[in-house]
Amino acid sequence: MHPPIAASTTQNPLLAIVWAGLACGTLDITAALLVYGRFGRPPLRLLQGIAAGLLGSRAFEGGIAIAVLGLFCHYFIAFSASTVYFAASRWLPFLLQHAL
Repeated sequence: MHPPIAASTTQNPLLAIVWAGLACGTLDITAALLVYGRFGRPPLRLLQGIAAGLLGSRAFEGGIAIAVLGLFCHYFIAFSASTVYFAASRWLPFLLQHAL
């Protein structure tokens, strides 16, 4: 027997993906900023570091625009991961049974 799934997520898969992506991205970036801040590093540098995955080391020469690009990349990855998980859960029922 499968555990109950919220009606809104079974009727609207996009809604499930959006909520999962937002939760994943927000919790992950919050944890990263807290840990990074604990070592006395500015949040801007962390977000520029994420953008450096696209731009290389010149990302650290940019300002707030590059940090926003890093935040966009971070959430793009979170939404991509939630999309892949949702798609995989349609073929692999244990992903729904043991979601947490």
